[in-house]
Amino acid sequence: MKNLEKRKERKKPYCNAGHLVDVNNSHVDKDGYSHCKICKQIRWEKWHKTHWEEQRVRSKKNQHTYRLRHLYNLTPEQYEEMYKKQQGLCILPSCGSPVADIDHDHSTGETRALMCHKHNLAIGQFDDNSQLMREADDYVDSFKRKLWPDQILA
Repeated sequence: MKNLEKRKERKKPYCNAGHLVDVNNSHVDKDGYSHCKICKQIRWEKWHKTHWEEQRVRSKKNQHTYRLRHLYNLTPEQYEEMYKKQQGLCILPSCGSPVADIDHDHSTGETRALMCHKHNLAIGQFDDNSQLMREADDYVDSFKRKLWPDQILA
């Protein structure tokens, strides 16, 4: 304690906890009060322990908004409008699964619609190539009609 008092006598700035506050080790909050980084970290840890759920929700919401804007060029309002228009279901009419992904064209970046995860992945596996998707459709249909693979191409 005596060392602390001697240091304070030298008229160097100290925070309330007695930590030396200098240009490299200080933070001025929005009210203009100067705090050392150690005290700021301690205060943040105390706040985080009591507000972790609030922080988790806020962080998740911010992450969702960031992804909408930067990956899909959508505002949260545009997303909500798409969601309501599709009634929260995959854009493929015969699917009926809940929306999980935003379908978009990787070459142009254009957002197309909201889809279930399974169908969005399937379109991605075909590299958005509609010709390949039609050929795959014909292939699957051929087994329903009991055709052999060499009869499909004929």
